Amino acid sequence: MLYSSRNLFLLFFVALFHVIPLPSSISADELVRHCSDEYVHEALIRANTIRAQHKLVSLSTDGALTNAARRRAVNMAYEQHLSHDGWQAAVRWSGFGKSPAVGENIAMGYPTAEKVVNGWYESPGHRKNLIRATFTRSGLACVIGKQGRRWWVHILGAEPKI
Repeated sequence: MLYSSRNLFLLFFVALFHVIPLPSSISADELVRHCSDEYVHEALIRANTIRAQHKLVSLSTDGALTNAARRRAVNMAYEQHLSHDGWQAAVRWSGFGKSPAVGENIAMGYPTAEKVVNGWYESPGHRKNLIRATFTRSGLACVIGKQGRRWWVHILGAEPKI
């Protein structure tokens, strides 16, 4: 069968812009491995050690912020793209509530909890989040992407307003 140039253009256009979704049984969460809870907890301990050196209260783990951090880590690892874009929406969707202040630290490639927290402390913007006195809540996540790199997300927040 011969195709006219118009029909070939239409076929090309449909092929170019047609998005084939992943089967519904596959999620981005299944394409990465989560770091152990102990590994993530070690990062929180190290962050709180830094806060204690600055005479600040320890961060407590918040379930909503942890879920937001996990979602962010999974998405970045799946997309292979480190970015602060979208973190505020993740916090809103997590159910954390209205907080006067929220911040995010992200990193990729740091092999240990010690190295990632030290890396954040050496970065002025990330350090500011770690030692911000109004932050008392924390959600921390780490996943291992398909290429074996660790993707870290630490979302910090002030006590939500009720």
